Amino acid sequence: MADLQALKAFDITHSTITLWVFKKSTRAGQLIYTGRWVETSEVLDSKIKENVSSAILSIEEIREYSLLAENNGTSVLSIPVDETHAARLIQECVARDEKKIKKIKEIQNAQFYVIRFTFNDQQSLYAVKSTDDSWKLRKLSGAYRAAFKDNALDLDDTPTFNISKHIDFFIFNNDVIAKSKQKTESILNYKEAHREDFTELKLEPKFSSLFSNMDAINNYVGDNKMQLRRASAIRQKAHYNNDVYIQNIRDNAVEMRLPIDFDANGKIVPTAENCKFIFLALLNHRLFSRFSGEYYDVQNIENIQ
Repeated sequence: MADLQALKAFDITHSTITLWVFKKSTRAGQLIYTGRWVETSEVLDSKIKENVSSAILSIEEIREYSLLAENNGTSVLSIPVDETHAARLIQECVARDEKKIKKIKEIQNAQFYVIRFTFNDQQSLYAVKSTDDSWKLRKLSGAYRAAFKDNALDLDDTPTFNISKHIDFFIFNNDVIAKSKQKTESILNYKEAHREDFTELKLEPKFSSLFSNMDAINNYVGDNKMQLRRASAIRQKAHYNNDVYIQNIRDNAVEMRLPIDFDANGKIVPTAENCKFIFLALLNHRLFSRFSGEYYDVQNIENIQ
């Protein structure tokens, strides 16, 4: 897991900055990142350093990333770079002259930007943020843009691009450190990975053989981001490979108040109504409290060491 002290110790103040603007696409089923760098003024660099330093300073806790883990305003989630597409971003961030932005169209419609901080030409920190609508190519309809200059309004058609005070995630010392999990997964195409996981999960004999048919589960997951994420978590946890675990579901479904039906062969019978509870069981997310004597559904679990 990422080292919070090392992250906070990184010398942002004395680092050099390179601002990279990124667009992403898919070619032949492969994710492609295209990054270009743009010169920035000393005033902008100073403001960026201030904002990124504040973003890091606000972090109080680093937690291990899991598919269903969530963080709050003062915590972040950590996942190794080699489990994501982040290495492709790093590979793009090499400031060659042919990658320098020289035309406005190379900036417009960018999907995110990466601020690279380099200290002593050795250690690097990458701060990544999705773009807002100011980066989109659009024309003002039914209006002119006016700016107040020299005590008067004047026509101003200068393109402007918002640099946010917030950061979606960092890449540092071989870890992705996510402040915004949703934006991080979007930029790194985690939904595509979840789709692939679900496709491969359905092909696993130990999983598919649990069910009388897969139609209801296919419909339940569909292209829903949360259900795809849960399906990936089911594959990651792989409780379906444990015969004892599956028998425990059969034996305890009624007591655990899980409305799951089984056919004469002991196979789970999925329906539109019970897929939610099937997923709860396979994720081990229906829990019983010895303190209150009540049952709870949870979003994520952390094992006690």
